[in-house]
Order: sequence, then C-alpha cells, then structure tokens
Amino acid sequence: MNQTGYSYLELSVVIAMVTLLFLVSGPIYAIQLQKQQTQLITRQISNDLYLAANEARTKQIIYYFNIVQPGLYMLSSSQQSQKKARTLPKGYSLKSNFFNNRIVFNAYGRPTSGGTLTLTDPKGSIQRFVIQIVSGRFRVADG
Repeated sequence: MNQTGYSYLELSVVIAMVTLLFLVSGPIYAIQLQKQQTQLITRQISNDLYLAANEARTKQIIYYFNIVQPGLYMLSSSQQSQKKARTLPKGYSLKSNFFNNRIVFNAYGRPTSGGTLTLTDPKGSIQRFVIQIVSGRFRVADG
C-alpha cells in the first residue's frame, strides 16, 4: 500500500522543534525590542535638546528643558506659555545634575551651564547626555 502524508511522529517532532525555536528566540526578541525602545527614547531626547538650542538661537529667546518628574520633561520658552510635554514609557527615568533639573539655553542657543542628563531603562542600563557649556554641544555616552 502506498501512503502519502506525514506520520504522527514526524508531525510531533516538527512541532517540538518549532516550539523549541520560539522558546529560545523569545527572550532574545524581548531584549532587542528593549534596546530599540531605548535607542528611540535616546534619539527623542537628543532631538528635543537640539530643538531647544535651535529655537533659542533662531528666535533669540531663552529656552528651557525641564525635568518635571523622572518620567516627564517639558520644553518651554521665556516668551510663550505653550509648553511641549514629553512622557517617557513606564520604567524609564530621566535625571540630571542641573540646578532645579532645568537646562537653560540662552539666546545664542548655548546652555548656561554644563552637566549630565541620565536616562535609565527598566533593566537598569544607563545612557548619559553630557552637555558642554563651552561649545554648547552634547554627546551621548553609554553607562
């Protein structure tokens, strides 16, 4: 008799192999997803720092980057009441060593003081934004 198809044993082996593949790749996928989210948040904070400096320079006003809470920061200017609030996802926190947790960009787009912003993700990994007063630039550093 000529039978076509797969036996129960062959199907069971294939299902077991696929299950094992998902068990191994699941945590790796979660780690990669966490890294991508951290990179996205790091880019957003970098873009907001550039925005604050550029708005101050182009409009010739003082612009603020305020950390209101560890998971919330705001962008605002000295001449407008409109504020842009940014909320970080759950588990992320942003801290600084600036006075009153505020970075002040003068009318030339330069920060009035230097310091560090520290972004911590839910796993405890740290990204630092080092802000230099002399050049007005900043850089992102791991750990």
